[in-house]
Amino acid sequence: MPNRNKSKYKTLDDAHPIDRKVGANVRAEMARVGKTQEQVAAALRVGQASMSDRLRGVVPFRIPELVDIAHELGVPLNRFFVDID
Repeated sequence: MPNRNKSKYKTLDDAHPIDRKVGANVRAEMARVGKTQEQVAAALRVGQASMSDRLRGVVPFRIPELVDIAHELGVPLNRFFVDID
């Protein structure tokens, strides 16, 4: 039986800076177009906690998820990669 108390996610301190920046850019675009975290999570068919982890960069977004979010928000995909060096 797996240990259910052990988190399968890394901590925020372990999150890669690019994952945090992409999450911040997604959050900024959501705010700009007036979509809530709940609305975008529902469109992706992921739970609230999963969406929160992705927006914080704890769990990286998968490319298909970013494509779906861009369509949901009506923005070009490259908006999520602004200011990433």
